[in-house]
Amino acid sequence: MNSFDVFDTLIARRFYDSKSIWFQIGKEYGIDNFENFRPIPDDGSRTFEEIYNELVDKGYISENIKTKIMQREIELEISNSYGIKENIDKVADGDLLITDMYLPGYVIMQIVRSAGMKKQVSIYQSNRDKGSGKIWNILHKNPPYIHIGDNEHSDYNKAKEYGIKSQLYTGSSYNGNEKLLIQNKLNGIANLVREIRLSNNILLHNDYFTLSCQYNLPLIFIILEQLHRKISNPITFLGRDCQSLFKICNSYYTTGYYLPFSRKVAYTNPKLASLYLSSNTTPNHMLVDISSTGETWKLLSQYGSHPLTTVIYSDSENRPYLPKTFDYITKNSECGSTNLMLEVMNCADHGMLKNITLLEDRLFFTEYADHELPSDIIDIIHKPIHDAVKLKSFYHKFIRAELSNKTDDFLKDIFKYLVQNICSNFTLASSIPHFLERENEYHQEIINQRENKWKS
Repeated sequence: MNSFDVFDTLIARRFYDSKSIWFQIGKEYGIDNFENFRPIPDDGSRTFEEIYNELVDKGYISENIKTKIMQREIELEISNSYGIKENIDKVADGDLLITDMYLPGYVIMQIVRSAGMKKQVSIYQSNRDKGSGKIWNILHKNPPYIHIGDNEHSDYNKAKEYGIKSQLYTGSSYNGNEKLLIQNKLNGIANLVREIRLSNNILLHNDYFTLSCQYNLPLIFIILEQLHRKISNPITFLGRDCQSLFKICNSYYTTGYYLPFSRKVAYTNPKLASLYLSSNTTPNHMLVDISSTGETWKLLSQYGSHPLTTVIYSDSENRPYLPKTFDYITKNSECGSTNLMLEVMNCADHGMLKNITLLEDRLFFTEYADHELPSDIIDIIHKPIHDAVKLKSFYHKFIRAELSNKTDDFLKDIFKYLVQNICSNFTLASSIPHFLERENEYHQEIINQRENKWKS
């Protein structure tokens, strides 16, 4: 038998502690400042019932709504908790859950089961028995076992004091990047990133997953907020680099559209490529790409009007001119140099569009190349995106509200920080030489096609 602490070991709260739950209760029941006076009676010795009796006695709430508020707090604790998969996977039938917590044991068990713990376990709930050592004094008489918990005093030091093997778990705390997001008052994004991190045990130490979750997912939210402020027209996100933007936009912002496209198609037959774009977009659309030199759109402007906003304008070279319909959010001279790692982290789950054929009228046949990345890496990179879409109902309002209060300059600064962290992963880039080799070949191919077009 092993034993486990519960809160911040087996389960975590979406907003780290109960204050946001108490705030919501106050809002629902019209009780001002409830989030501040709710914890006052909790001195570590009272049960859940006793805490609420004290709130009634002190005049903070009335007796006639006490039971309803208690039930509502339990409901919100359950709905705002999720499993820490790394530790839930360690639980076996017959193990013991030990917690110093005011909520009744049956409620705590319901929270853990709702968070995904399926093993048959027992629970020991008290107010201070871990911290005082009472429970360890009982358990040390049994054969040696391991206790895992997050509290250095009650889960680790006190257990060891009684001769019990213990492991201190610190993973539920905010990591460095999540702390930085919170310092910049991006709590919604930080908590979303934290939940995705804690909910994916098997991917916990995968560098691609970490980069996608910790940096690229926040970057996508920053980009979408910038696009939201800049563009009022319907957006068509160009594939492959904008597939993740498209998915998060449709969940957290507004309806967007997705259209696979490539420079190869543009330079092979620009007239046909222009028709393909016009046929697959609304009349008042805005195309969006992550990065562009403007050369492709300069070529296509000869065959039609294709308004485009690129997130990063690659202005490292002198351009003869840019089309009037070409716009951008930032440029390399402002945000720093970028590289293929930005493309890797935003690469779609399909191969490059390598050819389009007009069958008749506006009926197009499309051909795709094989993906340059292994399927397992593609799945890992997209996992945080899929999880964020699933968690929309919990984080949508918080993230949108926080971002709407940020200045344009703030968004540019945090954008630069996130992009540079993605593009500085040279070691990770070297682990996918086939992708980089293929991309370099492809870029050279495009340069040759481009030069041939200008000569002709």
